[in-house]
Amino acid sequence: MTTNTPRRCAFCGGRPLTREHIWADWLKQYIPRTMSSYESYSAIQHRTHIEENIQKISGDPHSWRVRCVCKLCNERWMSRIQEDAKSIAVTLLSGNKTTLKREDQRIITMWIAMAVICGEFSNRKTVTTTACGRLWLKELRMLPPYWRIWIGYYKRKTWIPHWIHNPFLVSEKHVPDAALGNWASYNTQTTTYVVGQLFIHAFSSIDGQLVRQRRFPKFFKNRLRQLWPLTGLNISWPPPEIISDTQADFIAGSFYSAARRAGLRRNGDP
Repeated sequence: MTTNTPRRCAFCGGRPLTREHIWADWLKQYIPRTMSSYESYSAIQHRTHIEENIQKISGDPHSWRVRCVCKLCNERWMSRIQEDAKSIAVTLLSGNKTTLKREDQRIITMWIAMAVICGEFSNRKTVTTTACGRLWLKELRMLPPYWRIWIGYYKRKTWIPHWIHNPFLVSEKHVPDAALGNWASYNTQTTTYVVGQLFIHAFSSIDGQLVRQRRFPKFFKNRLRQLWPLTGLNISWPPPEIISDTQADFIAGSFYSAARRAGLRRNGDP
């Protein structure tokens, strides 16, 4: 799952680079790594077509690592985020009852964002996060307002995906200048992934209006909880209703489907 990875740290530009676990190494205590191989599927929405790619990779997807951060970042501030989030994450992925207060929400948001950003760098051609956005995480322990993150309670049955990342170009006027070079060709992304019983959906875009308008049908009111931006309200966990396989698939592909329909219409298709 690694293509054209960066030669310098995505957050500070330092060297040497180390491999960052997308699913933190300590999670193997709670999530067994039993798969001998898996398929990696990627899809990129262009204005005229969809570019799809499927790769078969040996090993378990939860062992996925990306060489994109330096030793200092990995062992200092990123390690602190992992430690701060560990107890909260374990409670969420286990489906245990808890109440996430504002600070809990901020901490787990940083943990999720760190995984999403590093996961993007498995292929630098599809990076959408800006250098400025990454500095928000590194220096301020926050995310810019053009991010949205939702979480839900999920028990996998037959749905296969573990990690889904879709990059989009929603406006040619706003292609971000990625850190350490003009890597980014896209400016909007959705990432959906699962950690135990914790379902995560992250959306970010350089188009602030697009972010503000992003909504899910009322049907998901009892299934999804907005984690970022912070609402100021406590979050009772788990939500009243579990996300099904069908619903998980809908959430993961909802923006992709909308973008595809919009793209077809722009090109004059019926």
